[in-house]
Amino acid sequence: MSIDEYVVSVLETASRMDADLAAYVQKGVDCIERGEIYSQEEMEAWFEARYHSAAAE
Repeated sequence: MSIDEYVVSVLETASRMDADLAAYVQKGVDCIERGEIYSQEEMEAWFEARYHSAAAE
């Protein structure tokens, strides 16, 4: 792979990652606007469940 090809690859990957992040953030904004929100306690319980599930694997 030439340096030029490498630079193009890196820029394409970075651009795709930026677009993916923007889409992910927009999903969150859309959920908030629809009133789909979770309390701190609900998020902590969700995280704990995922943490314990992953630790069991």
